[in-house]
Amino acid sequence: MVKGHQLTICWYVDDLKISQKDPEVVTNVINMLEQKFGSMNTTRGQSHTYLGMDFKIGNGKVELMMVSYLKECIVSFGGAINTSAKPRQQKY
Repeated sequence: MVKGHQLTICWYVDDLKISQKDPEVVTNVINMLEQKFGSMNTTRGQSHTYLGMDFKIGNGKVELMMVSYLKECIVSFGGAINTSAKPRQQKY
């Protein structure tokens, strides 16, 4: 908890996803990491790609899609794909 809100860091090998309500907190974490490990590529905003997942943030929700990863899996599969499925919209 930082400034009364959760700070979350997802870490996979050399990829991080840092989130917190206050953008200044995220900036401070990035600055501390860069002091220790050197300059990093960062993105900010409402759209991100992390480990094959595409995140879109807005209107009080997070949309997660894996279209690019799915296409890669289909190509790697190598077999014929003869049918399709209609995407299902879930509401929470």
